[in-house]
Amino acid sequence: MAAMLLSLGPANPARAGVAGAPVAVAAIHPVYEQARQAVFLVETETWRGTGFLVDTDGLILTSFHAATSKHHLAVVIAPGKKVPAVIVRQQRFRWVAVIKVNPEAVAGLRPLALAGRAGGGASSGEEVSPAEGDRLFGLFASLGGEPELSRGVIDRVRSGSIRSNLPVRSFFTGGPVLDVEGRVLGMNLRLFGWRKTRTHILRIHKVEGLLANARARPVENPPFVLLPTAPSVLYPPDALKGLDAARFELSAYQARAGPFVVEFLTPPILEALRAGGNPPVSRGADACWRAKGEIDRWRPDYYSASPVVSIQVIPEIRRRVGTYIGVTAYWVFYPVILLVALFGNNGDILLYPPKVSSHFDPPIEEIQLLRGGKEVLPIYPGRACFGTWAKMEINLCPPASGRKKKRRVKGCYGLFTYDAREFAPGEAMEVRIHRKGRRSNPDVVTLDPDLIGRIWSDFKPYFEMIGGSGEKGLGSPDPEEVR
Repeated sequence: MAAMLLSLGPANPARAGVAGAPVAVAAIHPVYEQARQAVFLVETETWRGTGFLVDTDGLILTSFHAATSKHHLAVVIAPGKKVPAVIVRQQRFRWVAVIKVNPEAVAGLRPLALAGRAGGGASSGEEVSPAEGDRLFGLFASLGGEPELSRGVIDRVRSGSIRSNLPVRSFFTGGPVLDVEGRVLGMNLRLFGWRKTRTHILRIHKVEGLLANARARPVENPPFVLLPTAPSVLYPPDALKGLDAARFELSAYQARAGPFVVEFLTPPILEALRAGGNPPVSRGADACWRAKGEIDRWRPDYYSASPVVSIQVIPEIRRRVGTYIGVTAYWVFYPVILLVALFGNNGDILLYPPKVSSHFDPPIEEIQLLRGGKEVLPIYPGRACFGTWAKMEINLCPPASGRKKKRRVKGCYGLFTYDAREFAPGEAMEVRIHRKGRRSNPDVVTLDPDLIGRIWSDFKPYFEMIGGSGEKGLGSPDPEEVR
């Protein structure tokens, strides 16, 4: 890390006053050491991103994606320490939001100093005017616990944004962009352009009003409880590299519940799918619905190297008349949309035109895993969602000719992650799938004991590595337990 920080080099020499004058190591390394403890992973049921602490009262600035959460909003303060959060304020036009955690969860942490007037009580109080050529760096959350660092140089400064070559991970936007003095200049965001998705740095003074309203708005503190997190010890990589991929068949990890395909994904089966190319299971009656679920299974599964089980629920794929109406309406009102995109957003956003697509149907609202009639809390309760501008392309059932047919799909499918120890042989287990609008009548899958045993045996190398059977300490932590 020290080498990475050293390679940041000097700020703009012209602005430093001395051509080529290097920035002292002490002026950079403490900046990262101080800033990283205030940068967190933010997760909802459909998104993971970055947020950073702006107030000792527990206020966190993040991307607007977090403000769309309906069922789950949590912040990973530190490795193994995940706490619930609530939405305080949001600003869709700027694509930013303010959320809040219990102040006890961030006790002792120092909020980041915001440049200029936007900081309020947490600001450094200095007016900062970034210019072309200035060096900066960004922090974004990682699943490993420690925030990661990216470097860049300012290409262009506008009144509300900064153009830079600073790299950004698409799933972890919302993080701070700092200068070499440690002051927050802006936020990393992702915007959809006419031809590509690009990085957008929103200048921090543009959220001054949002932060002021958030501080003035009385919001009840969320409870200070610890939510389930993934085990810190990863699955042994040697065991994954040396497994016999041929003996793993996805059909042995599947079940059916009405219109839903339910899959139980473990590290070995994910590795086998990578190695085997994910071929169709059969050409029989089950081949059709199997092919409808033939998607990139390991891309949304962020915990594939951890000792966890991901339950993936894939609905049927259907066409809707509304998609044709939407495409027609877009082109009818295209002149108005173009004017709004050009002049309403400083020319920063040009939307992709929609195309006719399919939908995951019926829509999933929630998934529950029950053991002995008691709900098991997931590590990550989520849905993988694809919208109008970011669709998934999948293979449909091959016709009689044998040629695969691809279709662009939007909507959500379920992706819930659980600790592997929850699948130890014992009490009966079932999965309940709640459709939207049918909460009282879920689709139910009762897990066969053979399936539970197969899932459990996949983790034998892991438990042998850590020197235990895995059965000690079964069960999720009590959600009401305050630590």
